[in-house]
Amino acid sequence: MRTGLIVVVTLLLMPTAWGQEKLDRPEQDIANDKLAEKALVGTWLHYREKDVAGTQTWVRGRKLPPSRFRGAMIFRPNGKCSIRKLAPNCRHYFVHGTYKVTQGDLYLNFGGRAIFYAAKVVSLDRNQLRLIELTPQ
Repeated sequence: MRTGLIVVVTLLLMPTAWGQEKLDRPEQDIANDKLAEKALVGTWLHYREKDVAGTQTWVRGRKLPPSRFRGAMIFRPNGKCSIRKLAPNCRHYFVHGTYKVTQGDLYLNFGGRAIFYAAKVVSLDRNQLRLIELTPQ
C-alpha cells in the first residue's frame, strides 16, 4: 500500500517539475537566451487577474480563480510549443508551433498561420513569467 502511494505522489508532482530550471539571477539570466528557454519549459497559465498596465502574468499550474477562458502555453525542451486559444464559438483549442528566445524577447511561430506572438520577457522565475506583448511591425 505504501509503495503505491509513493508512486502516485511522484506521478502527480512530475509534470510540474519537468524542465523547471532555477534562475539564480533572474534579471541577468533573461539575457541568456538558452537559459531562459530552459526555464520556460513546462505549462504556464495566464493569470489575467494579476495583469498590470499591459504586462501579462503567467504562472505554473496553480489553483487559479474560475474564468470563462484561461490562456495556456506549453513549452517543450525541443523548441516546440502549444498555446490554448478561444474560438468564436467559445470552444478551446490548442495551436502547435515553435518558440525561441532572442535577446530577451519570446517569439512563437505557428507554421505560417495567422497566429504569431512576440513578447518582451520582463521577468522569469520558477513559478511566474511576466510578458509585455510586442506590437507587430
